[in-house]
Amino acid sequence: MSDESASAAPEVKPRIFVVTGANRGIGFAIVRGIAKQAENAVVYLTSRDAEAGVEAVNQIKTELGADLKSEVRTTTLDIADQKSVDDLAELLKAEHDGVDVLVNNAGIAFNEEIDEDSDEESSQETENRRRIEQTQSVLDVNYYGTKRVCNTLVPIMRPGGRIVNVTGKYKSELTADLLSVKVKVEDIDNFIENFQKLIQADDTSDVRFSNIMAAYKISKAAELAMTKVLARELKAKHIRVNACCPGYVATRLSDFEGSLTCEQGADTPVLLALERNAPGGTFVFERKILPWY
Repeated sequence: MSDESASAAPEVKPRIFVVTGANRGIGFAIVRGIAKQAENAVVYLTSRDAEAGVEAVNQIKTELGADLKSEVRTTTLDIADQKSVDDLAELLKAEHDGVDVLVNNAGIAFNEEIDEDSDEESSQETENRRRIEQTQSVLDVNYYGTKRVCNTLVPIMRPGGRIVNVTGKYKSELTADLLSVKVKVEDIDNFIENFQKLIQADDTSDVRFSNIMAAYKISKAAELAMTKVLARELKAKHIRVNACCPGYVATRLSDFEGSLTCEQGADTPVLLALERNAPGGTFVFERKILPWY
């Protein structure tokens, strides 16, 4: 054996990042922020639309130019579809034998396709049906979708990995029931199922559930509670789980009325994804740890 081969340093595997819902908005800015800072890394920009994903990756490469430190790839992912999530897991296992960092950014406030498919003339019955459909669609993505991705990717996540859930500050009036005790996934599921039953029965007696944005707020509150559960359960596997709020960002979800840019909103998620000394089991806003509720 030559001196050269004997002294060669072992190859260091690249860190593998996955960002969901990343072809635009905050997710795009998160991928861009990671790619600008993380050396020896592969960042997967996921998108439901394959063409939009390719365009987003090309845009990041063009914008960063020589400042690009990571390899950025794209793959299609619909977190509301288990088959799509399974395909992602198979890709990560085949290409990299696992994943290191998962940023759950994908989310919707409402499903535009449901409103587009509705008749122009609106009746109370139509409104109720649309509300039920919108509620189910939002929950399928924001809560069940995030849960689906975590359940599928955690088994292939390497020690030292981390999960960052991008959620919101809809906490005080919605999550006290969930976070005041040692919440379990079953408790969160029951909370969501009870909410769905109230919507299906057109029961607005609980003011927390009667607001037009109730499904979005409830889904994000549940996502926050799920973060606490995962942080507790995955601590022994040395996987850190945190939730963060990006703030009121000017994106499609806010009708571009937010006061923050996407880059500003991505700052905390990027920090939690990259900072090796980041804590676990916390809720973070503007780089500061906040109470759970």
